[in-house]
Amino acid sequence: FKRTTQAAQRCKNEQQRCSPRSTVGRRYFRKVAASAADFREIVFPGTPPSKFEGAGCLPGTLSAFLAEPRYADALMERWPPVLRKAHSVLEGARKSGERDGEAMPAETER
Repeated sequence: FKRTTQAAQRCKNEQQRCSPRSTVGRRYFRKVAASAADFREIVFPGTPPSKFEGAGCLPGTLSAFLAEPRYADALMERWPPVLRKAHSVLEGARKSGERDGEAMPAETER
């Protein structure tokens, strides 16, 4: 998880916004989610390929990382702020739509 933080810091240092709303953020997420090689380089920079093979190995993809019990506590710790942000974005979209006379279907909102 420390290297994930370092990758995020690198992104910040390059003056790039990695929010879901930004084009950079969307491209960054697609890159990490779509390619095992990109995921490995961004999350575990400089780690040799042998570290991703065998028992006790590092997760080599985003889905493997999210399913990995070793990282569950850190992910669960970070989850409440992520949910709060998602709810605030949803609320902002709802209010913006209401101002413009548009309503979000309840199914979409869920």
